[in-house]
Amino acid sequence: MGVSYHSAFLAAAETRDLPVLSPRMERLFHEFLKHYQAWREAKRQERVWMCFLIVISAAILALPFYFAVRGFAASVVLFAVFYFAVGRCLEVSGRANRLSVNVSVLRHHLEGKLEAGFCEHGDSCCCAEDFRRYAAREYHIFFGSGRSC
Repeated sequence: MGVSYHSAFLAAAETRDLPVLSPRMERLFHEFLKHYQAWREAKRQERVWMCFLIVISAAILALPFYFAVRGFAASVVLFAVFYFAVGRCLEVSGRANRLSVNVSVLRHHLEGKLEAGFCEHGDSCCCAEDFRRYAAREYHIFFGSGRSC
């Protein structure tokens, strides 16, 4: 599910008319989008696993109270499932944290390029502001505010 959504997002990003004048800036933005979407997918998976852990832990605690003998046996089985689910949740969380660092570095790099200027027009152009507006409008990604045009 995540892979097809991820590739569809990148295909849509490549077909849109990016307001960037530099091919290097365009590659940097596509790399940022790729990591940003992977990070969002990893955060979503992390939330799903956390909800799963909460449900299992509630079941482990509640089953012995509702069913005397069989509830305890079911709790032991669910505790084994809980053990493996915690391992998987930690794995997904670690992946989300690594992707968060990648996204943060790429975002900082993009913001630096936007502040320094990435076009060859000089001081009087509004390319950086156009790019900020485009990213906010199309992807709901807000970069730091620069000068207004």
